[in-house]
Amino acid sequence: MAKQKTKKSGRLRRRWLLPLGLLALGGICLLYVTFWFQNHFLRGTEVMGVDCSFLSAREAAAELDLALDGKTITLRDGGGEEIAVIPLKDLLEDGTAEDYAALTLKRQRSETWLFAWIAHRPTAYTDGLFDSLDQNRAEEIVTAAAYAVREEEAPQDAWIELGEDGYVIIPEQTGNEITPWRCAYALIDGLHALTSVTEAPEDVIVENGLVRPRVTAESPGLLAQAQAMDAYLQIPISIDFGNGVVYQLTEEDIWRASTVELTDGGAKCNPQRDLVNDLVDRIVDEHGMDGVEAKYHNLAQTREDVHYPVGEIGWTMDRETLKKQVFQALVGRNGVKLKPDYNYTQFLRQVYRGYYLPDTFIEISLDNQYMWLYRYGKLIVETPVVTGCIADGDDTRRGVFRIAYKTRDLFLSGPTWYDHVDYWIPFDGEIGLHDSSWRDEYGGDIYLEDGSHGCVNTPLEAMQIVYNNVISGDYVVVY
Repeated sequence: MAKQKTKKSGRLRRRWLLPLGLLALGGICLLYVTFWFQNHFLRGTEVMGVDCSFLSAREAAAELDLALDGKTITLRDGGGEEIAVIPLKDLLEDGTAEDYAALTLKRQRSETWLFAWIAHRPTAYTDGLFDSLDQNRAEEIVTAAAYAVREEEAPQDAWIELGEDGYVIIPEQTGNEITPWRCAYALIDGLHALTSVTEAPEDVIVENGLVRPRVTAESPGLLAQAQAMDAYLQIPISIDFGNGVVYQLTEEDIWRASTVELTDGGAKCNPQRDLVNDLVDRIVDEHGMDGVEAKYHNLAQTREDVHYPVGEIGWTMDRETLKKQVFQALVGRNGVKLKPDYNYTQFLRQVYRGYYLPDTFIEISLDNQYMWLYRYGKLIVETPVVTGCIADGDDTRRGVFRIAYKTRDLFLSGPTWYDHVDYWIPFDGEIGLHDSSWRDEYGGDIYLEDGSHGCVNTPLEAMQIVYNNVISGDYVVVY
């Protein structure tokens, strides 16, 4: 009986041996796999968007490096301007990806591999890759990237440039100078928000990342300066010369007659008396010469009567008063329409003479290139002449003049000439009548291209007669 029980027990032990062996083998396998997953990522593990299932830390780092290839992050100023484009790999130091993969691997619970396998639930690690990037290194990287294509260029404020004829607002220039600490701070903050390296990261906006000009073309201070100058330059001042001409002072006229000082709150614009005087003289010379006209009586009656401005003989316009009026209008910023006063003494003297010049005078027609000399009302000589060269801008001036003096046998000199003449009769400053031995022909259209420097070139024979029949003070009419 005892022997039978022993046999039965032996059979029972052999029956459990296989299951227990299998159970032990399974346990050993579980332990091995658990140990293996201590050095490999679990199934369904994503690290920064990269599938690292069953990969070791080194293999995962290689996959991260591969995913980072060609990926860049762009920094933009708040206004949308591009500051820098930085490769993501440049933000990682050597070995960072491998260290990060190793640290991430330690975070997983390798003993849960079986549950992860059965449930097939993915695990994602989306932070920490760029945690080693500090502020100082970020500033260095951003600065190098910002100036890689174009050297650093500071912004330039808008300003008002004062010129000869007015002012111009020169717009500001942005440049590309950055604020490194702002850019670095925004970059680090943007990297913290980065959860995947498999897709291109969004642009990082850096408010005030670019150094902006302090003064723009729209800055209130600059606009105030421009408005102050505009208000001054647009003072409506006109001069009615009484001859059908009403001259309106232009902005350029007012500008040239003034000094301008830019201030923080605008501009100080002040007329200068000497500049105003010059301006009025120029305007009167151009537009007011014939305010009062006299009529030159042509004794020969071969041409129509010639009207000439009395001012060429002796100014009839009260220029000094007109200058003061323009100056005061600019000082007071007053719009005004001025009408010059005339001194009619000269005019009345002409009336008394019946508008006629004295009976001895020289008449020169520029269009006809011809000269006549009348003595006591009788034509003494007439001759073709050559007057100032039109092509060179040396036109002989029109008007009524008086002979200053007369002399003989001298040299006339200038920048490019030194010529001997037998007779010299000046009537308009350094302009006068003289003989010209270097000429063979006179009259016609010679003066257009080969005229004089302003004088009236006259044949020697005619010049001798003129010289012997005029005295200082005799009139010369040029028209």
